Amino acid sequence: KSSVLAHLANSSLCDVVAEPIDSWTNLNGHNILVNKKLKK
Repeated sequence: KSSVLAHLANSSLCDVVAEPIDSWTNLNGHNILVNKKLKK
């Protein structure tokens, strides 16, 4: 994916927009995609 996006970024035919990963993973200051073991 990143190789294709890097190639397309050099083209005048399209615009490549970075994904807002920080906004997707931040929930009240916690990274919701981190795999943490739940305490029983």
